[in-house]
Amino acid sequence: MADIVITIAAALAFGFLAHEVRIPPLVGFLPAGFCLHLVGFTAFDGLQEVSDLGVVLLLFTIGLKFDLRSLLQPEAHGTAALHMITVVALGAGTIGLAAAIGIVSVTGGLGTLALLGFALSFSSTVLVVKVLEDRSDDGSYYGQIAIAILVLQDLAAVAFITIAGEEPPSPWALALVLLIPGVWLLSRVLDRVGRGELLVLFGVVMALGPGYVAFEAVGIHGDLGALVLGLAFSTHPRAVEMSKSLFSVKELFLVGFFVVIGLQAVPTWSDLLMALTLCAILLPFNFVSFYLMGRLFGLRNRTSVRSSLALSNFSEFALIVVAVGIDNGLFEDDWLTITALAVALGMIISSLANAYSLQIVAKLDAVLPDENEARLRTKDRPLDTGEAEVVVLGMGRIGRGA
Repeated sequence: MADIVITIAAALAFGFLAHEVRIPPLVGFLPAGFCLHLVGFTAFDGLQEVSDLGVVLLLFTIGLKFDLRSLLQPEAHGTAALHMITVVALGAGTIGLAAAIGIVSVTGGLGTLALLGFALSFSSTVLVVKVLEDRSDDGSYYGQIAIAILVLQDLAAVAFITIAGEEPPSPWALALVLLIPGVWLLSRVLDRVGRGELLVLFGVVMALGPGYVAFEAVGIHGDLGALVLGLAFSTHPRAVEMSKSLFSVKELFLVGFFVVIGLQAVPTWSDLLMALTLCAILLPFNFVSFYLMGRLFGLRNRTSVRSSLALSNFSEFALIVVAVGIDNGLFEDDWLTITALAVALGMIISSLANAYSLQIVAKLDAVLPDENEARLRTKDRPLDTGEAEVVVLGMGRIGRGA
């Protein structure tokens, strides 16, 4: 019990300090994990399960509020595909160069480097959705585009983990089609479930039962199951209400997720140097890449900047991909430490940047080209919540609030 109390108290203390300097509390949860590890603490029994439950509930609530039509938009699937290709190439090149000059050791050839680049090509679903929810922007246009890109990235990660696993999915995976009539029946139950704790319990059971456990049982990553179940319930009239009822429970469990990441990192100086190198090169490239591709696929200046800021980080899936590589003998064990440190530092940098996103957007909007704004307005797209857009009419500019 003492370990639990100390872990929670450390998360509270560091989260409070972050709040006091007006940055997201989750920025404090990661250093809390680092400091606990430095003084000899390890994750108490059950903390990893708490962390996993937080991620499952997060993915379930993403599905509840997500518009599937966003996946069909080229600014989502086109950006996700092109960005992944470019980051894999740059990540492999960066790591290869670092290995050549002796900063880090890499066994294997180009395929190994490409797999490390692939691990670093995802953005953090947990972090991005948390940032969007804190700003009530998860329903905005830029927020929906960012989430669509995250969903596509998560599907790619889950596909890799499934293919790289020791066993392929069970033939019983075909039975998951029974979830279609099953969700219809469960939706009738949801019609009659009351509010308060019953609605919370219903949501947790759906995320874990027919969501996580059912998919895990047939050899498919359970996180994907939680997302699919959320999407299945997204058209129900009470979907948003259920998502709101799960908010506090999900937030509490997600504290464990960020603390666990901090507890995993035991860096040497060379590990820290490599992680800083990856952040210094790949994070700015992520922002520029997402911005340019957003503009290429027709997003407005501000929409592209805001979605790019949100997505410029590394994903928790990077740790899973690297762990799979280590299990298959592709990487040395220290790559898990390097990756965990890069993910943690990337989350801190991204959280700080997003805390001042409106100021950053305003400054970039003043210097970035906007000659396409008038043309983009001819498209039937909603404006981002809280953003002021500029319409070019002849020689004058007229500000319009959204």
